[in-house]
Order: sequence, then structure tokens, then C-alpha cells
Amino acid sequence: MNEGTKQDLPEIDELLDIDNDLKVYAGPGAGKTTWLISHLEKVLTHSTRLGLTKRVACITYTNVAADEIVNNLHCDKSRLDVSTIHSFLYNNIINPFSFLIRYNDNGEILFDTYKMDGHQEHLYDEDKYQTWIKRIKNKYKKNYWYLYCKDDRTKKESYVKQLLTLNYKYDNNKVDLYYNVRGVEKLPKKRGELWDYKQLYWNQGIMHHEDVLYFSYFILFKYPSVAKFLREKYAYIYVDEFQDTSEIQSKILDRVCNEKVVIGILGDPAQSIYKFAGAKKEELESFRKGYINEYKIGINHR
Repeated sequence: MNEGTKQDLPEIDELLDIDNDLKVYAGPGAGKTTWLISHLEKVLTHSTRLGLTKRVACITYTNVAADEIVNNLHCDKSRLDVSTIHSFLYNNIINPFSFLIRYNDNGEILFDTYKMDGHQEHLYDEDKYQTWIKRIKNKYKKNYWYLYCKDDRTKKESYVKQLLTLNYKYDNNKVDLYYNVRGVEKLPKKRGELWDYKQLYWNQGIMHHEDVLYFSYFILFKYPSVAKFLREKYAYIYVDEFQDTSEIQSKILDRVCNEKVVIGILGDPAQSIYKFAGAKKEELESFRKGYINEYKIGINHR
């Protein structure tokens, strides 16, 4: 532990002790990806933690970045999994443990996992939209008459677009739904109303990209044995572009790694392009602050 002091990492190809948690800060042109690839090569080639079965995970934020890492590695890649955060969570948590989200605490169907087939973009469905409005009226005795907007398609389209920005946030030690846009004062905001909208999709086995994060969090924190399973599978987890990580993602990664898995995160606090999805660049600075070795790459090759 270095109490958060950032040490210089003057040479891009300088490799650290591979069995310590680390955080690397690097600005544009500093060679962060090159450094990560070199570090992954050292781990895959020299680690004594992998044993006969354990693996290394590298999480990126785009498939293009994942391909770049894989294509530039010059070592045996058979023990390496490179993917986006959503693919990593779906393949390792949602899919193999889907039976854990089939029922809620009342024994009612929460998610029809028998119909689940991957995760997809949240697209507008007119039938679900109308069903949701009617359900709100019957269940909560609220008549959001303006959401129909039969005589004003433009306004209705505006409401629909806002509804499609629904995402999850971690607040007051719980996960809740929220709109990712301003100016939605007239749209329902109550917890039950928004979750009822999501339930319409879940009943048909439809999982949106954002749901992958929610259900991964749900499974990990309700069933601790799942996190233990992942610790047995992975000896190392590295996360690139950590400045684009949301608080929910940070909670998930911290839960998975615990003290059993070496975690390495890399990012640039000056760049964050996923604010619309709940990303907070402060997560890079605060993640395990005081309990993780911190380094910075000061060189700029541009």
C-alpha cells in the first residue's frame, strides 16, 4: 500500500511486480495500451498464480480496443479473455447463473430466463409503452394522460426518447433506475413505475445492455458464492479506460476481485466519454484509494 502516492513510470515498457494490484494514470499519447499489452505478456508468460486452470481477464470499453490488444500480443493467448464489460459480465455471471434471477423474493417470475438470448439495445416498443401507461393508471391510480399524446406525435416521440435513456445508478447503498436526460419532469419517476416498465421486457426474456450491469450486481451481492466462483476462475483482471466506469461497475469489480484476484486499472481522468451511461471519472481516483499501488505515465508520444 502506498497511501495513494502516484509513482512515476518513466518507461512505457517498464513492467511492475505482476502480483500487486495497480492503478496506472496515463494521458493521451502516453502509450497506455502498449504498456498494457506488454504487461499482459509478462503475466501470461511468467505468472505462477495461474496454475493449471486459472485465467487472465482484460476488460475494454469497445470491441475495437479488444481486437487491438489481442492482435498485438506475442505470446500464448489461450489463458486470456479480452472483452467489453458487458460481455464479460454476461458470459461469466448472467448466462451461467441465470437461474438466480428467474424469481423474486415473493416467488414470482422476475425474469423469464428460458427466453433469454443475449442482451440487446433498448428499443422502443409501442405495445409495451401503451401497456405500461395503462398499468400505471390501474396500479398506482395515476393518469399520465399526456403520455398518450394522440394529437401531438412530436411530444410523444420526445417522451419515448427520454424513456429509452433509462439507466441504473448506485445511490444510498442501493441500485435504482433514472432517466439520463434533463427535462423529464412530467415522466414517471417513482421506483415502482419505472421498474414495472422494465418488467414488461423481462417477462419476455429481453435483457437490455444496461440490465446486464443491474443483474450482475444483483447476483453478486445476493449470492456471494458466485463471486467466489469467479475468483477461482480468474487470477488477474485488468480494466482499461477506467475513467468511463460507473459506480455500479466499480462495486461489481471490487466484489469480484476481493483480495484473491490481482486487479489492474488504467485510465485518464481528463477523458470520459460515457457520462451519459452513468460513468464517473471520479471512480478512477477513488477506487481502492490508499490500498492500491498508483503509477503515472508522463511521456506523450504525440
